[in-house]
Amino acid sequence: SVGAAPHIRYNLWNMNRACSVCNNHLSGNIAGYRPKLIEKIGQNKVDWLESNHSVARHDIPYLKRIKAVFTKKCRRLEARIQCNAA
Repeated sequence: SVGAAPHIRYNLWNMNRACSVCNNHLSGNIAGYRPKLIEKIGQNKVDWLESNHSVARHDIPYLKRIKAVFTKKCRRLEARIQCNAA
């Protein structure tokens, strides 16, 4: 979680969706979330996320790239939702 590891807040491997029940009422449902994350990104990356304790110093260009990536993902999702609604 971001509270436990704020230094990986903007790491793309650590940004994954979760249902609102798991996210809001089950503290992220780590027992159900972790196996799916391993399936998605692999054991090595999950181990790295869990053991990384370095201090993050994000520069402005990096944060702008992250914003661009997620803006694009959001637009794709919105377009898919509109296609399904039509």
